[in-house]
Amino acid sequence: MGARLTVWVLGGVQRLMGGLAGLLARLAPERYAPTLHWAAPQGEHGVGTAMAQITDAGRADPHGAGPRRLPLRVWYPATVDRAAKGRPLMTGQEVDALAPGMTQAMPLSRFMLKRLGSSETWSHDNAPVAQGRCPVAVFNPGFGGIAAQNWHLAEQLASAGYIVIAVDHVGAMAATGWPDGTGQAMQPALRKALFQPELLRAAIGMKKSKDLDQRLAALRDYLAFKPLADEGQVWLDDLASVLDALAGETDDETLQRLRPAMDLDRIGVLGMSFGGAASAQFAHQDARVRAAINLDGGQFHDTLLDAPIRVPLLMVHSRFAASFADGGGYNDLFYEPWAQAGKTGRVWRYVVEDSGHLDFTDMTLFGHGLVAKLLGLGGIEGTTMLNLTAELCTRFLDSHLKEDAEAWPADVPQRWPQLQAQDCAPLRRWASQRD
Repeated sequence: MGARLTVWVLGGVQRLMGGLAGLLARLAPERYAPTLHWAAPQGEHGVGTAMAQITDAGRADPHGAGPRRLPLRVWYPATVDRAAKGRPLMTGQEVDALAPGMTQAMPLSRFMLKRLGSSETWSHDNAPVAQGRCPVAVFNPGFGGIAAQNWHLAEQLASAGYIVIAVDHVGAMAATGWPDGTGQAMQPALRKALFQPELLRAAIGMKKSKDLDQRLAALRDYLAFKPLADEGQVWLDDLASVLDALAGETDDETLQRLRPAMDLDRIGVLGMSFGGAASAQFAHQDARVRAAINLDGGQFHDTLLDAPIRVPLLMVHSRFAASFADGGGYNDLFYEPWAQAGKTGRVWRYVVEDSGHLDFTDMTLFGHGLVAKLLGLGGIEGTTMLNLTAELCTRFLDSHLKEDAEAWPADVPQRWPQLQAQDCAPLRRWASQRD
């Protein structure tokens, strides 16, 4: 009953604070609803962007009628001036499409969303594709997020020579924008299923665990929550559908135009939150993927529990997600055998000090004040967080998809004092005591 009451209270608080944030944004828009600003991408290319859509005729849509359809937001190296400002973060039509879902899922009023959408980017709609063959980076947003939530990161990767494809996992996004300009909100039944007291109780149990034995018991309860595993499987199937579509026949004009530039022998998968966990899981099970990055996502499947991941993995946590009572974090027990944790040379684990969960999105630029607190942001400066995330992801993918031996030297993480390597020695000691 305690967990059920907590869920009800949290929902009420979110609605109350969302209304307050909207009011404050109208009274002081520059402080509480800022437009976002970031520097031009650091790579050698300009950036183009476009919408695409795939249909998997062989899959029924688990959240709707007919076959599974997925909109994609794509960024790519383009023959445009890399120092020229591009399109807004969201056009007026895109704001109208996304607003109904976004205002339900986050403390963002339509007014705030419109202000956010007016932010200028460095991406140019349907710009000419640069010559050459590019590795592909498939990005997965967070559950309840939007496909374009990490625009800065996508621009940086595209300027560095990647074709970046953000997958909109329809039904699980706060809001979906379709290429025809229409919108779709998150499925209410899915929202309800994934915010049950049982899941909250298990998550709190992990957070408050006093030792690894308690954490493992709470983690097994978390992994046993069927709605979480079921939705995770939907995302894994979505990713398989995307890779199949990239390699197969398509009538989508954007994909037809980009197909000659895609090197499908060099695919990396990365994501944030639930999308980060899905990225790690999918990379492990699909041989087409060569590297993975998880930005603050807790695993939802037990396959990688006490087991080695197939591909090189970069795991980066917020300080909140790595501050359990026993001194650990959400994914310590995944990706490597416990007795070899931190010693396999396949997994790099870091924590960003003074960061919150949504600091791994462009929302980190909201920076300070009440809205930042409502969003769960930490104290890290937003531009620093964006640049840190972009460099880590770019250099890691360069190392494993471009086979650039100097892209990921030991001093890359050391250049960021906010970045701390996780200590896996306590986990190894615990594992040795269990044997």
